[in-house]
Amino acid sequence: MKLTFSILIMFAITLGCSNMEPRAIEYGNAECAHCNMMVTEQKFGAELVTDKGRYYFFDSAECLFEYMSEQENTNYTHVLVTPFLQPNTLVDAKSSFYLISSGIPSPMGAFLSSYASLEEAKTQATMHGGEIYNYTQILENYQIGAGAAHQPE
Repeated sequence: MKLTFSILIMFAITLGCSNMEPRAIEYGNAECAHCNMMVTEQKFGAELVTDKGRYYFFDSAECLFEYMSEQENTNYTHVLVTPFLQPNTLVDAKSSFYLISSGIPSPMGAFLSSYASLEEAKTQATMHGGEIYNYTQILENYQIGAGAAHQPE
């Protein structure tokens, strides 16, 4: 009987932890987990969901990446960004593309915007200039953790 009860408890805990779906960002109410600013600009929000079910909201992709660079041994179930052209929407950061362009200011002054497709990023780069990065490149090449935001050339 004890074994059956233990199995039921473990099953209930597993079910409770498996529903770690992204949550909508409550613009105007959510606070950035990195800089503590209010998340207000619907073209720039971001979100992390840890494997332990913790939710973190960010006012920009640069705050998201800065926060991630400061965390050690944290596993994320979801890493999400808001595409600049689809405000108030969250997409997988790993399949997104990023543009650093002085023509598109972002909340923390890093001039970083996110896009759901490479074509969208290319169109914006044609209009505003700048460099395009994929997820791996933005993590490797964009030196957010160096103390000051990277400024576009």
